[in-house]
Amino acid sequence: MSATTETITAADTAALKLAQTVGEPQALNEEDGGVERELRQMEDSASTLHREGQISDSDLQDTRAQVERTRTAFRNLTPDVRERIIKQRRLFGVRLTQRQLPGVSVVDVEARINHTRLKPLFEQWWPFINRMSINLVRFGSDTFEKKAESALNKWLEERLTKLETIVREDLSTAQAFREMKVKEMQAKNQHILEPSVTRPSMVLPVEAYTRFSHRVLMLIMDYDTVLDNFDFMVWNGIRNGSDMEVSINQFMREFRPFGQRSYETHLKLMTTIHGL
Repeated sequence: MSATTETITAADTAALKLAQTVGEPQALNEEDGGVERELRQMEDSASTLHREGQISDSDLQDTRAQVERTRTAFRNLTPDVRERIIKQRRLFGVRLTQRQLPGVSVVDVEARINHTRLKPLFEQWWPFINRMSINLVRFGSDTFEKKAESALNKWLEERLTKLETIVREDLSTAQAFREMKVKEMQAKNQHILEPSVTRPSMVLPVEAYTRFSHRVLMLIMDYDTVLDNFDFMVWNGIRNGSDMEVSINQFMREFRPFGQRSYETHLKLMTTIHGL
């Protein structure tokens, strides 16, 4: 496949690489602390992958060097330039969802995310995971040695399965707890509030290229349903808002190494594609 068929320009790739170390939403509205958190998170994710034997010593050092270069570069940029770079990766991700690959069978999905905190999770990771998953099938053997490709596929599957288990358990627990509390409130003749999100954070038609990326999308949307249950509990005085923040932060910490590894794999595959 040529770069033209892939429909990603050299300018897109350059912009993507420039923005690859940042992209979480809080960095848009905060000072250097927001960016610094992103860089620390990237370092932490790389360290996790290294401990699990998924990246080499040199890969870890490369990541740390990249983080330090980005940290230094951001300190020398004006605030408006910093903001543009932080936005670039998420905007590029959304742009990817609006492009179609010729000759690829897809599953159409309406990606609906109610909660604002999860929208950047989708924008930052899913479009790249989607493209990575199809390109890994097509160009994995051209990009990685056979052993490395096998190890990568195994790690991605194991990590996704773990995330699915976490979300499935969170959803089951939240729904069961909600049902129990509803029965208790009904028994006491208490008024039960039924909140709903009438204006979702995101409603976007997308095309999933593989079963793998479709599973990731369902994972994010299922976790959004977990937060719907949290909304009910907060409205009815069962839980407080800080509980939701703790849950979100825990989920994102689990998701981040998976997203980062997928994203870096996407970049490597794109290098191969542009070279064909």
